[in-house]
Amino acid sequence: MRRTLLITPALLFLVACAPPELTPDQQMALRQAQTRSFEVPYGTVFASTMTYLQDNAYQIRQAAKDAGLISAHKAKDLSGAEKFWGAFFAGYQAKKGDSYEVSFTFDPIDDANTKVRVNITHGTFNMAGANTDVQAVTDPALYKSVMDALALEVQRKHLTTQMRQEKGVATTR
Repeated sequence: MRRTLLITPALLFLVACAPPELTPDQQMALRQAQTRSFEVPYGTVFASTMTYLQDNAYQIRQAAKDAGLISAHKAKDLSGAEKFWGAFFAGYQAKKGDSYEVSFTFDPIDDANTKVRVNITHGTFNMAGANTDVQAVTDPALYKSVMDALALEVQRKHLTTQMRQEKGVATTR
């Protein structure tokens, strides 16, 4: 009986902390929000993604153009006041900050079209620096905003590349 009383709260804790299961419709909406096709060559989309990540304070962990993958990390440290009040009200050592892992995968459809998919996880890190409570981000609106911002960078870089090519053609005549 005593063992059951100890196991039950642990199981409730695990169930309460688990991310909600997505319905098939929610999963499809999430996949659509995570994926975007660009009428731009693969090299330009890959370089634009690197620029986007760097402009948004991500640290590039891996960039493998041949494999079609970029992974990056971003950490946001909380201020001293946030740490203090979090510990004060929670009664335990508060989190030190937020941690985001992002990965982009690329599918060069043909010479002029590229498909991109992004996946983001969010976690917190404690005062010891350990990453805890890591969960997949499932908010389609967040993915849409990331892809919209990436689309602007892709278009900017694509237009710049086209202008350079036209200028190069004009000067060689």
